[in-house]
Amino acid sequence: MKKVVKVSIGSIAFTLEEGAHSELELYLNSLETYYSQKEGGDEIVEGIEERLAELLLERGYGERVVTVDAAREVMSILGRPEEIESESDSDTQSEKPKKKLFRNLQNKLLGGVCAGIASYFAIDPTVVRILTVVFGVVAAIGSEGSGLALMVLLYFALWIIIPGAKTVEQRCQMQGERSSVDSIERRVTDGVNEIVKSDFGKTFARVVTLVAGVFLLLLGLGGLVLNAVLAISFSVVDVLMLDYLSIFSGVSPTLSIVTNILFILVILLPCVGMLYAGILLTFNLKAPRWKPGLINFVVWLLACIGLCVSLVKGSSDYWDSDSKRDVEQIELVSDTLRIEYYGVEEYKDMHVFIDADRSSYHLGYVDEENGISKIVTYPELKIRSVSDGDYKIKSECVFFPETFDFEQWRGFSEYKMYDFDGKTLTLYPNICDKDHKLKVMEREVTIYIPEGTEKVVNSPVFHDFSTDVRYSDIDIVKSMR
Repeated sequence: MKKVVKVSIGSIAFTLEEGAHSELELYLNSLETYYSQKEGGDEIVEGIEERLAELLLERGYGERVVTVDAAREVMSILGRPEEIESESDSDTQSEKPKKKLFRNLQNKLLGGVCAGIASYFAIDPTVVRILTVVFGVVAAIGSEGSGLALMVLLYFALWIIIPGAKTVEQRCQMQGERSSVDSIERRVTDGVNEIVKSDFGKTFARVVTLVAGVFLLLLGLGGLVLNAVLAISFSVVDVLMLDYLSIFSGVSPTLSIVTNILFILVILLPCVGMLYAGILLTFNLKAPRWKPGLINFVVWLLACIGLCVSLVKGSSDYWDSDSKRDVEQIELVSDTLRIEYYGVEEYKDMHVFIDADRSSYHLGYVDEENGISKIVTYPELKIRSVSDGDYKIKSECVFFPETFDFEQWRGFSEYKMYDFDGKTLTLYPNICDKDHKLKVMEREVTIYIPEGTEKVVNSPVFHDFSTDVRYSDIDIVKSMR
């Protein structure tokens, strides 16, 4: 049975075989002697001990006995004083290894992306974090929030793509160094990270991260509150858009529910992610090992993909469109053309949208009480004055053949566009709701009448085609009646 010795290396307790203990003790004593006459020698030896402990932990010797072979392996990685001295006297010293981009897990605030980029370019991580926050604010202001969402998406994408520096070798590669004694000496001598280690650097970094954390915290909390206010301001049906989706023939009740759940996740999860990041930065917390931020991003990404798939599936009936045109010769029996909108009084409590000018009139309604559960549209009317006696009405309908058999067009009164009795043109509505699926995309009626004929619309708003009219609220319409 081999004797073991319990010792502390780099403030970490290890159990060593007696032979391993003897060799490591001689090794560390030789290093202390070598660096005793050099400036910062104690700090160099301390750094060597810390790296030696890291190498042992990476090889699983935190829970088991360190063997002689293991001790010799880590000593060979770090190098001996005589090897360092011979390298310094030789002109054939090997070139410094190339840097590799890793996430700096030892200096991370969230995922270590900014700290890793800072290590790669040999700059202060605080500078990278400040620039990230500044770019995020500018992007949010310049693009009304979408730029910030893109910045957050980019950060989480880099979090996934860039590997974390988990081993000593990887952390050295991140700094462009070898995991050897001479690199530790060079780092200490050159004073790398001196600003970060200073009280001023730590204070400044904390202030910056606190400001960034509060900003993200308020942004995420504000997003959640805004969504809650919208949910309270409108009915649950409005927020979930269930009635809206029900007007499409390809959307089943199950698909409608799934689509709305995915829609909610796509909206809310970025707010949750910003709130989570803000809490970590504000209270200087470390992310748990199960990485809730990364999970939140993955779920959001899957929700985006699922929402796209569900929308594509639900809209499959509307990928193709066709059109039908009719021409009817007419005769006017009056010098005034009156235009009426059939059933307009039935929709007086809905939001009205009117867009009219000197030669056209377009009218539509959206249900006021049930959100967008019912949409009522009339054909767009266009008026043309002619002098050649060719008086006629042209009608055009753009429809979706997957949902509507146009061969039966004349047999369906609900799709009737107009009636004309010689002096009055009556336009008929197209209604879309859960009982009347969307089948027609656009309807247009163009009437050719003699020059000088008066043209009048009495309801819902009087219009004689002498001015431009644009209304988008039923209250305005009511006040003008």
